[in-house]
Amino acid sequence: MATLRTSATLLLALALTACATPSTVNPRGTKEELSNENRAQLDGAEKSPIKFNEKKPYGHKQVAALQARLNPVTSRIARASAKLCAEMQRPAAECQYPVTLDTHTREMNAYADGTQVVLYPAMVDFTRNESELAAVVAHEFAHNLMQHPAAEKHNDTLSRLLGTAADVASNSTGIASHSHTFNHLARDQAQRIYSPEFEAEADYISLYLMARAGYSLDSVPEFWRRMSQANPEDIALAESHPSNAARTVAIGKAIDEIRAKQRAHQALIPNIRQNDA
Repeated sequence: MATLRTSATLLLALALTACATPSTVNPRGTKEELSNENRAQLDGAEKSPIKFNEKKPYGHKQVAALQARLNPVTSRIARASAKLCAEMQRPAAECQYPVTLDTHTREMNAYADGTQVVLYPAMVDFTRNESELAAVVAHEFAHNLMQHPAAEKHNDTLSRLLGTAADVASNSTGIASHSHTFNHLARDQAQRIYSPEFEAEADYISLYLMARAGYSLDSVPEFWRRMSQANPEDIALAESHPSNAARTVAIGKAIDEIRAKQRAHQALIPNIRQNDA
């Protein structure tokens, strides 16, 4: 019986270790830097909160204005993404991602599904300038470029299958798992471990796309601080995404990395793990 329980646990561990993982070596901040940024963002959200109504409707003229802002940014990021995609020796068909402004959804968000990028009007509206909008667009392009949607689907399927196998092994002990304990645990753990890592990688790659497209990186950390002023609950919360404080610190480190390469006249190529190179 103990052996069967051990087998169930090993299957759960296998589900996690066999998951697809990020392929870049992106810089992270120290605990002290993270703590300082966390305090600063909490202080900013308390003293200068931003009231932004993401549920407000947008009329035809407003949508047209937002689309006019989005189009040139999309074009520049798309070119930079396609070039980096080609340098990564991906088929040309995998390097083109149409961008859609979804006017039917009232939410300050954007997403990528592996074949396209979708933004909602409130997300475009929240950005104050071209560089901030480029950061949002480039982040979603980075998800597609690094094949995160496919990786997350793979992780979900694998963890679900091995989690189910672990439940079967556990049930063989005579203790029924009516709630599919290992199945749910494997899926939850895979999401909590790897989804924030993919988000962090998308932040990292997006900065390279922005730099290669000729955008200033100066306003990106401040954009995330403003996001925290509008959504204080995201400052320290880390589930499917890194906390805003953590990603702000990491973004600052990545910007330093890019600027060092620019000063040294090095190619703006993200740092890829050796076993993925």
